[in-house]
Amino acid sequence: MKKTIIVADDEEAQRELVAEYFERHGFTVVALANGAALRDALDLYDDVVAIVTDNNMPLRTGLQVLREIHGDPRYAHIKRFLVSGVQGMTVGVLGAWAEDAGARLFTKPVDLAQILKVLRS
Repeated sequence: MKKTIIVADDEEAQRELVAEYFERHGFTVVALANGAALRDALDLYDDVVAIVTDNNMPLRTGLQVLREIHGDPRYAHIKRFLVSGVQGMTVGVLGAWAEDAGARLFTKPVDLAQILKVLRS
């Protein structure tokens, strides 16, 4: 069975790095540059197993998209990872918001092996 991960990040180098990592580990990756494209892609692919999204992106933030799909049974099976460069006290706040949206927060630089471990668990 094909397993697709949607990677969304407006920084091209970061998006490509994350996409290549998961492709090397056997996933099909859909790489997108903004939150609106991420939201649209969720209705185009029926084999999505995970979303790895940056938070601060144009058109919609990663958190906005995660909040929109939270509680929708069509997306209940999708593991969600929010990535951000925030630091300090903001990490706790954003982490709580991510958790409320059914996601786990990872701060940059991201340890992709940790995300992979969660995906395989």
